[in-house]
Amino acid sequence: MKHPFRHTHLLILGRFVLCYIIIPLLGTELFFRYYYYRWNAGLTVPFVLFSRPFPYSDDITNFITVSNIEGIMFELKPNVRSQLLNQPFYTNSQGFIGTAEYTKTKPPNTFRVIGVGDSMMSSWGIHPDDTFLSVLQHNLASQHPSKNFEIINMSVPGYNTAIEYNVIKYKALQYDPDLIILEYCGNDLDLPNHIRRRVHATSYLYFVIKTVVDMYRANSKNIAEKESVPLMNAPLSADDMTRFEYKVGEVPEGYAYMVGEDNYIKTMKNIYALTQAHGVPILLLLQNHDILQRAPEVRHIGFPIYDIQTDMDTYLPDKGMTLTDVTVGREDLHYNKLGHQLYAEFINEYFRSNSYLSVLFDSKL
Repeated sequence: MKHPFRHTHLLILGRFVLCYIIIPLLGTELFFRYYYYRWNAGLTVPFVLFSRPFPYSDDITNFITVSNIEGIMFELKPNVRSQLLNQPFYTNSQGFIGTAEYTKTKPPNTFRVIGVGDSMMSSWGIHPDDTFLSVLQHNLASQHPSKNFEIINMSVPGYNTAIEYNVIKYKALQYDPDLIILEYCGNDLDLPNHIRRRVHATSYLYFVIKTVVDMYRANSKNIAEKESVPLMNAPLSADDMTRFEYKVGEVPEGYAYMVGEDNYIKTMKNIYALTQAHGVPILLLLQNHDILQRAPEVRHIGFPIYDIQTDMDTYLPDKGMTLTDVTVGREDLHYNKLGHQLYAEFINEYFRSNSYLSVLFDSKL
């Protein structure tokens, strides 16, 4: 004997499962498949397999493009007229920060400095005219009115030292510099920013859920170490207090040369040899002085080294100021307009007091 009530009950249950569980799950799976199809197709650097997140990347990635120059990977788009963090963000026709144009042939009676670095040197949250390189150019011009100064800002947010070597090799040296300022920042031993991993999964819904769970676990594990770390730095791990990207064995083989202290020293030796071969002096500007402890060999390569962070750390408490007075925001430790002005003054004073650079200026000016 049939049981119509039981049959109807199973039919209702089946419809409920189909309408409220299976179809939504399938729909969500299809949504994520389309999302990651677009994600993979829109990669800023499509051949990169491994990366780490970068704050405000949705803003800055509007202004970067894949580079066709060996080892540079990405660069700023030319002729940008836009905003970044509610401040003007400009590039010239060569993709350099600011609107001034430069010829590869240096004008007569000109002392040309080229800055190579990342977001700390760039106009991150400030007007391009307020970067420490722009302020330094103005200060030098005021002190030497009979001479022409050009300071070209070739920094690109997200670069590391490995990319900066190629910027020097293929870009900076083409502009006949009298001096190169190479900036070191605390994440320069990591993989570069603005690159990301291709996502391929059997179930993209499962991939998203697993990613969220893993992120929650990682945040819970490292919450004690995250009180005030700069956003541009990756979270510190609890075991050995090194960033994940420093572990060469965990980075894809094609990019292992970019990360870690040993590779940093190799790159810096290559930079020094390259600039020496072209007769161009180079100043290593340390925005973070931790590298002197992590890779002390850098002291013996031959660069003049200016540890500007030490001067900033001394200056601020002496003036009754804290780091938040000279940075873009409480959790964004990029320097604001005042921070860049102080940097320019510190560098200018270093130029005046350092005999190596004093001789350089005397010989060039």
